[in-house]
Amino acid sequence: MYVSVDYADQELDVWRLKPRPGERPAIEGGPVPVEKDEPLRRELADFVEAIRDRRPPLVTGDQGRRALALAARVKQAIEAGS
Repeated sequence: MYVSVDYADQELDVWRLKPRPGERPAIEGGPVPVEKDEPLRRELADFVEAIRDRRPPLVTGDQGRRALALAARVKQAIEAGS
């Protein structure tokens, strides 16, 4: 499977091989519909709703911290040419 995520344009493509008996596999897939929205606005809206509804937010503080740490490692690897 090949997945292409364009975060800036909020586009997603998914491609996979479909086995075909006696033949080469077929490549199937393409664009996946994505509900486009401003990510920070959605995150903040969910946070406010979580407080109002007394439920955990969809993304916890720990998950956010880990995502930020991963993004920092990716950035360092790119800058180092890895």
